[in-house]
Amino acid sequence: MRTKRQVLADNRQRPTDRRDSTTVRFPKFGMPLSVVVAFVCLLSSAHLLTASSLAPISGTSSEQTPSTEATPSPTPQNRAPQLDPNASPEQLETEGDKLRSQKLFADALDRYHLALRKGRDTARLHNKIGITEMRLQHYDQSRKEFERAVKRDKNYAEAWNNLGAMEYFRQNYRRAISNYQHAIKIEPNSAIYHSNLASAYFNRKDVEKAVAEYTLALKLDPTIFEHYASSGNSIQPLVSTQNRAEYDYTIAKIFAKSGDLDHCLDYLKKAMEEDGGILGRIKKDEEFSPLRQNPRFVALLNNPPTPLPR
Repeated sequence: MRTKRQVLADNRQRPTDRRDSTTVRFPKFGMPLSVVVAFVCLLSSAHLLTASSLAPISGTSSEQTPSTEATPSPTPQNRAPQLDPNASPEQLETEGDKLRSQKLFADALDRYHLALRKGRDTARLHNKIGITEMRLQHYDQSRKEFERAVKRDKNYAEAWNNLGAMEYFRQNYRRAISNYQHAIKIEPNSAIYHSNLASAYFNRKDVEKAVAEYTLALKLDPTIFEHYASSGNSIQPLVSTQNRAEYDYTIAKIFAKSGDLDHCLDYLKKAMEEDGGILGRIKKDEEFSPLRQNPRFVALLNNPPTPLPR
């Protein structure tokens, strides 16, 4: 029987293994652990590659969490260029105009305000800042900018109109009317200003004056009711939805008096969709007397549209 001391002595006399002493063998398979780890990493990489190739492209999965931002992040095509602090005030205003047309409103404001700090304190620039603030829904700041614009140039019709629009949004129709009248006094042939004044009269229940202004606006611009200008330098607010049926009915009567059957029927249909009770008024109001025998008018009355759910 060999003693424990003899076994330890024999082990010390055996030659050292020529393989790298840092290599640890995987006991069961008889291969170095480093090789096993590398093999496992390779399998993991292959799995991840396969999974990523099968995953939906970002933005296409219906299970993604919606973004909290109102608009997507700017793409390389519409991302604003870096602000140049050495640009002239004129260059900054021009660049701001371009960014505003691309709906990069915050970036446009950066240019406008820097131009302002560099001495370009003009009524036109304040008007542009006011419009941009409005597009960002900063209505109080927007109104202040329009006030600064008319203070610097009392004959600036666009700024008076836009100041009127801000009062209109606040439902201060008396002040809105006053501001619109200022704008019309300076530029009497602006269809937008007359249409805006009419809308303010309309919301004050002064239908007679509203019809007169809408009629004049239509003469100045036959397409005035087909577009709303808030992307340029003049704001044209929409009529509040609570009065939409009455508004559509009023515009239909204006088109009836002007002999424009197509637009008259379009607005009558809109009015009836908003308020089915308008049908009875159509049959009585004298503005539609010339149309009583018209087949298309009769067909609309006999087959009125279904009122929209409220």
